[in-house]
Amino acid sequence: MAENTPITVYTAECIGNAANCLYPNEVKITDELSAKLAFSTDMVCARYKNNYRNTANFEVANALPGDCDNDHSEITADWITPEDIADLFADVSYVLHYSRHHMKPKGEKSARPRFHIVFLIDPERDADRYTALKQRLLAAFPFFDANAMDAARFLFGTEDPQVIYHPGTITLNAFLDDLENEQAFANMGHTIPEGSRNSTMSRIGARIIKRYGDTPEAKELFLQAAGQCSPPLEERELESIWAGKQRLYAKICKQPGYVPPDAYNSAGPVVWDTPIPFDEYDLPTFPVDALPEVIRRYVLAVAESTSDTTPRPPWIWLRWRLWALCPCAARENTSSGAMRTGQNPSTPTQSSSFPRQSENPRCCP
Repeated sequence: MAENTPITVYTAECIGNAANCLYPNEVKITDELSAKLAFSTDMVCARYKNNYRNTANFEVANALPGDCDNDHSEITADWITPEDIADLFADVSYVLHYSRHHMKPKGEKSARPRFHIVFLIDPERDADRYTALKQRLLAAFPFFDANAMDAARFLFGTEDPQVIYHPGTITLNAFLDDLENEQAFANMGHTIPEGSRNSTMSRIGARIIKRYGDTPEAKELFLQAAGQCSPPLEERELESIWAGKQRLYAKICKQPGYVPPDAYNSAGPVVWDTPIPFDEYDLPTFPVDALPEVIRRYVLAVAESTSDTTPRPPWIWLRWRLWALCPCAARENTSSGAMRTGQNPSTPTQSSSFPRQSENPRCCP
């Protein structure tokens, strides 16, 4: 259980300084007062070697940041609010901080809710796994900023921090595991006791509507789960919880990168686009005389060495040079021991001109 576990962050000695990389001060967030202290300067959510913010210096973190700028829509009703976050992550410990651009114009975007969220997570000592957890959060909730996914992200502080401290009983890891776990629906057969009925039904509702969308089938599953509440929740309470999930789902499904339930749940084979053959288009002859003398001679020499007497546009040479230098890009073409190049399909070039991947293991790791 994550109850009473502090969210640990590290703060700088400055504010609003994007060039700063030193974050020497550990702050344990346990309430609104400590949250204000944490966001009164620039801060990071991980400890780094020698306190120097850098992915290679990542040591440990029990906090993970998310950035919500509501850039996905110009429609007010589509914007994610702190109330939506509280509804979505009802059982997760987190602290929400209104960013310095909250309800202010930013670039070409109008004023709107903008905030950071720092979630409590299971302690993590691997930067790649930490980044992967951020990607899981983004995949489930695409309203988070996709450009804030690295393991060395910092957050700007504000002069008079406005924060919301939200104590919970689980970590973000447990929440995402529950959300993604197909077997989690089996747990809906367990009794839901008084005192946890609203939060449990809120979590179950979020899981169901993400899995099935806003459909009659989804609501029926929600009502079936509500049958396990002891004593039963009033109908108006259930309708209010479900209506909240519908409003939130309507916002989330408009986010860029959102995958609809029918596509997400599809078990069908992956369908790839038909590859475009290199020789599908009749490319123009490249005016080699326009090139500097040294490059002109080089282009003509490459044309001769590849048995192509017709100079091609520069991107064709780039493609051939990449084939020659990067064997894994040509391994399928050279698997038969010979490779046909240019516009002379009858003239094979021996694959020794393009070494196989095993001959150069450092290429294209």
